[in-house]
Amino acid sequence: MGIDMYVFIEVKYERAGEWELFAPFLNSRKDHLLFNVLRGEDGECNYPSELKPRGLPKDVSFRVNRKYDLAGPDHYSTSWMSFQDLELAYGRYEKRRKEENGKRNFELEGMMGLMERLDKLQIETRLVYWFSY
Repeated sequence: MGIDMYVFIEVKYERAGEWELFAPFLNSRKDHLLFNVLRGEDGECNYPSELKPRGLPKDVSFRVNRKYDLAGPDHYSTSWMSFQDLELAYGRYEKRRKEENGKRNFELEGMMGLMERLDKLQIETRLVYWFSY
């Protein structure tokens, strides 16, 4: 038994005005450093408030909300991040990973690349995630 992380990229297209599930990600690698960074617990003082857990967005997409409900009562540190927030978290993650000689997280790099591309296309994105036992 361990900690699982549920991660979803949502997009908001101008014409729709509502958030939609764009891509789910399964964090199959138990990357505890990533878990700690996303939970705002990576050991650094003065942790930026934008990286502390915010809860499920009030306007979360129907499909992500449904997955959240189906996850049961054991989820915690539910939050969301804009692409800009994720860039900040990724910087912290990479700094600590290199200090600890950790392995690269290709899933995280893939999420970053996808969100960066959508950002360049001026499509609003956010990462919605939570942890579960």
